[in-house]
Amino acid sequence: MKLFTIFSVAAMFVCGVAVAQPPDCPWRFVTGHWTSTDDTGEVTDVVWELSGENALIGHWKGVDGKSTALIGWRSDKKQFVSTGYGPNGEYWEIICNDVSKSMLKGKVFHRMADGMFRKGTIQLTK
Repeated sequence: MKLFTIFSVAAMFVCGVAVAQPPDCPWRFVTGHWTSTDDTGEVTDVVWELSGENALIGHWKGVDGKSTALIGWRSDKKQFVSTGYGPNGEYWEIICNDVSKSMLKGKVFHRMADGMFRKGTIQLTK
């Protein structure tokens, strides 16, 4: 039993170190409260929370109610990509190529609750 316990603790330590986020991990600055403004002037609040090691969950509160999104980091392209879903069939994809610790800026493709589609730009500020 002692050997099993020692092995389990050692395995947890090794796995924890292998998957731990590095100090420069993008998730460290993205978590928290942000304000989104799109090119139509609509302002929406979002709070990003860690979801495991590789993504964040965003809780959006805007004009149409509450929505949820998953955001991930494309390390080879240096961009954040978010896919979100809201009430009444609403969904969107955001690709941010302009990234800093206090701003994410990029393009949005949005299917609105009324069934209309819109392409535009979006900026999120912390």
